Amino acid sequence: MYPFTLQQVFNTMEDLGHVVFRGNTRRGFKPYDPNFIGIRNLAPGERDSNRFNDWILAAWQGSDADWDHIVSNSTTDPGLKPRLDPGHADGVAMLLPGQYRRCWKRGLHKGRYPALRQCGPMDFRRDYDGDGNLDPAGPVITDVIGANMHHASAKGESMLVDGWSEACQVHSDILFFDAFMAIADRSVENWGEYISYTLLESTDVAARDASTS
Repeated sequence: MYPFTLQQVFNTMEDLGHVVFRGNTRRGFKPYDPNFIGIRNLAPGERDSNRFNDWILAAWQGSDADWDHIVSNSTTDPGLKPRLDPGHADGVAMLLPGQYRRCWKRGLHKGRYPALRQCGPMDFRRDYDGDGNLDPAGPVITDVIGANMHHASAKGESMLVDGWSEACQVHSDILFFDAFMAIADRSVENWGEYISYTLLESTDVAARDASTS
């Protein structure tokens, strides 16, 4: 069950020096300036899970300037399959927490269906030992490696990550993914083609107060 309030998430972002997008322009408010936010679940027993046990949020203000948001059961981690058998000689990549401005834009995932494709650099470490655990080591890699936001199965909700993610941010349920893409489309209409993404860790969010800052 998703345990956080939207205010907790925003307080965490601001405490970490990240921007909360609020539709501000020099001419005043403009709607559909969404915050796409991943939260990596670091609760005991969840760190090395092969389940969709993380969350991706979209939070935005519509024309009335009221906040709305949706939360999707997702993964921000590579699945067990590439952890055991990395497709890259240096190991499977894992996205590091941070805010990545203008990192995605609308495109096709693997040439097959509309998704958010990586177009700007993001930070990763690689896990190369093939033991199935998530323990990336080595230097931080800042690169464009195809870390997209997409869905798992096209037929309902997936339970296990397995090969669905090798650094991508992946929704377990295609219906939630479609809802996220609809928000992304409104953002493109109002703000241009680029989408930003913020990845947080659950321990950081849990440490923040839920009240308005």
